[in-house]
Amino acid sequence: MDIFFQLYDRFLSVFPVSTQWFVSLIVVISIVVAFYVLIRFHWVFILLLVILVPFLVPALKEVFTDFYQAFIFVWDKLGVSITISQGK
Repeated sequence: MDIFFQLYDRFLSVFPVSTQWFVSLIVVISIVVAFYVLIRFHWVFILLLVILVPFLVPALKEVFTDFYQAFIFVWDKLGVSITISQGK
């Protein structure tokens, strides 16, 4: 998140200090309008996403667990040992 703030500060540094508040206001209004347009025209898809994501989490967890186990199996067949060390 820090990188976004740094980029935004660098963007604002192009403008004089007396107009930076106005540029920030325009950016905020643009973001709000963009979200409004997104929600206005795609509200059905956003609603479906909110409803279906909780059902997808267990399935995705299972898929990634199987993928990880297959990766470990292939890695062991290659003869490379995997050690996971716990940091301090």
